[in-house]
Amino acid sequence: MKIKFSKLIRTLRIQYAKELITIQKDSLISMEAVRKISKQAGFKKTSKFYIALQKETGCSPCEYIQHLQQ
Repeated sequence: MKIKFSKLIRTLRIQYAKELITIQKDSLISMEAVRKISKQAGFKKTSKFYIALQKETGCSPCEYIQHLQQ
């Protein structure tokens, strides 16, 4: 099965971002922290990160963080 290179990169970036969020899940994550995580994961625009995470997990970054904290 072939996968587009751009999709592979996006998937790897989201996996890395999820790891970063998991590491910080016990601390209060602000919107600025979400922006930093998206940049660290390689997303040029935070909006692209939101869209990609939504597709991958079915929830926004804030919802994803809340889910991890439960």
